[in-house]
Amino acid sequence: MILIVSHDSIDEPTNDLIDWLSFYKANFQRINGEDFYFNKKFNVNYNESYIETENFTIQSKDVNVIWYRRWSNRSVNSIRKEFDRNNLDEEERYFLGAYHGYLLGEVNGVPSTIFNLFNDKKWIPDYGLSRGKLNKLETLQLAKSVGIMVPKLIITTSKNDVESFYEKVGDLITKSIVDADLLSLREEKLDLLTKLISKKEIEALPKTFFPTLFQNKIEKAFEIRTFFIEDEYYSMAIFSQNDASTSVDFRNYNSRKPNRYVPFKLPEEEEDRLKKLMKLIGLNSGSIDILVEKETQKFYFLEVNPVGQLGMVSENCNYCLEKIIAEKLIRHD
Repeated sequence: MILIVSHDSIDEPTNDLIDWLSFYKANFQRINGEDFYFNKKFNVNYNESYIETENFTIQSKDVNVIWYRRWSNRSVNSIRKEFDRNNLDEEERYFLGAYHGYLLGEVNGVPSTIFNLFNDKKWIPDYGLSRGKLNKLETLQLAKSVGIMVPKLIITTSKNDVESFYEKVGDLITKSIVDADLLSLREEKLDLLTKLISKKEIEALPKTFFPTLFQNKIEKAFEIRTFFIEDEYYSMAIFSQNDASTSVDFRNYNSRKPNRYVPFKLPEEEEDRLKKLMKLIGLNSGSIDILVEKETQKFYFLEVNPVGQLGMVSENCNYCLEKIIAEKLIRHD
């Protein structure tokens, strides 16, 4: 059996992959994170090695290969809302906040329990790396060790360090040290995307501040998004540099005037270095972000996301990646 791990929100690549598995009459089962909410009936049986919900039972022995796409994180906000309806003093709120954190840790421990039942199977990609064990900065160091160019960066709490770094490398950008989700409150949104830091903003910094990552800004000719599965690499050039909305971070999409996307073939030596890097990391599938510098045409590795966007690469470049993934899963099964 092929096991598909996803969530029941709209994720078209998962749905398209399942269409291809159905077309090929493959034996597969899909599970969603929502199947294992704390308010759903389920059983993870370690003694007999199976998982069970009201809709399916999956024996570990029946599964050969697993495609990990995504997993819906559980929430216990409904429990916290019950707490907040009462008129609580400061100590009671502190206690219930800590208790809420404990409950959240308990329900978010369920996925690892489920996945451990299948830890001897073929995973594409590795579920541990897909769920936060991949360290961005460690990956950049490994990239340098195999000859891949990466931007210069510092993580600091000091204004003096930022000013000195700016004098050495020129314009700076800042972004999250770890992956971060969109934060929103009512109508306000905090996108946490990559931002350009002006000299005026540097001058306005306090002497010390929250630990922050700063990186030299690379003037790009274009960006590249590469999806890979095992040793097959499929790349797309993104012409984001001419739009003020996307010039620093193409994820700040301009839906009124989208960037141009075209198929792209990485130079063989660059692809070989990436293969060495992914082997060092232990990652057999994911999406890689690369910049091509405007003047030198050199390739700069930014990051790899095990569960990154693949639909836009597949659709815009006519790669039909979901068909390719389905065929690989069937061969592994």
